[in-house]
Amino acid sequence: MSFSSVIDNFLLSRDVGRFRKMKFGSGIQFAEFDKYLIRYKLCGSGDKTVVFIPNAPNTIEHYDKLAQLLAQDFQVLIFELPGFGFSLPKRANYDYSLETTVQVGIDLLDRLQIKNTIFALSCLGGYITLKTAEIRPDLVGNIVSIQTLCWDEQKEWAERINKRLPIKTPVLGQILSRILRSKITKQWYERVVPEEQARDGFIKTAFDNLKKGANYSIATANQALFNTARPVFKPLEMSALIIWGSKDRSHLAENQWSMLQYLSNFEPHEFESSGHFPELEQPERFTRILRERFCLKLV
Repeated sequence: MSFSSVIDNFLLSRDVGRFRKMKFGSGIQFAEFDKYLIRYKLCGSGDKTVVFIPNAPNTIEHYDKLAQLLAQDFQVLIFELPGFGFSLPKRANYDYSLETTVQVGIDLLDRLQIKNTIFALSCLGGYITLKTAEIRPDLVGNIVSIQTLCWDEQKEWAERINKRLPIKTPVLGQILSRILRSKITKQWYERVVPEEQARDGFIKTAFDNLKKGANYSIATANQALFNTARPVFKPLEMSALIIWGSKDRSHLAENQWSMLQYLSNFEPHEFESSGHFPELEQPERFTRILRERFCLKLV
């Protein structure tokens, strides 16, 4: 574990007491564990639970409309990983590795006694889905893969990003991501959300939470994922949806269906007018697809 990660964790952990006292929207609460404080929202009452982890710099609040739509037919769980939004590591040795982030989700699902979920994670969260399904198949009944590339293509993408903003460089990455947090957030949304009105909404929600103290430890997380050995993913057989937003300008050079190498039973859906967050940019369409595929009710 790098010295820069230890320092980042120390700075983050100082907010634990303050965050515990903060009041958020309906259904949002904290689950406290020995190693981390996790902010989550649980709503709806369906037979199946759809699980989301916000794709940073998104936070739980970005999912308000989608959660409201899905809650008519599903239970919905949204939680932030330590170092992002208002979830925090409580110890300096929290390492942001894939194995550790997978365990965060397992701990929360076990605490809430939720099993056989629909994991609907996006981008880097797709690897959490794959590993969770492999380690704890009782927790993951179905998969919705959103804007996730195969590992090799994602790492190449991270290398290209690093040439413009060296977040993979220890210490320098942490300093730049803290100093330029607001600028990075705004520029990211401008690049990946094509529709102006939707983009403005993403930026406003993100900035509102940044002002309250929300975190965005993108450098530490990227260093933990991509400065280490390549993980091995076991091919999965459970039913999966593949969702891809075609107007994501950050992924124009990659093979949008490369994730398929990890899945054998899939149904692809291309959101032609969406960017990096198709489930949030077109929540009605996303909800309809999940209802048609997973819901027992007639729709």
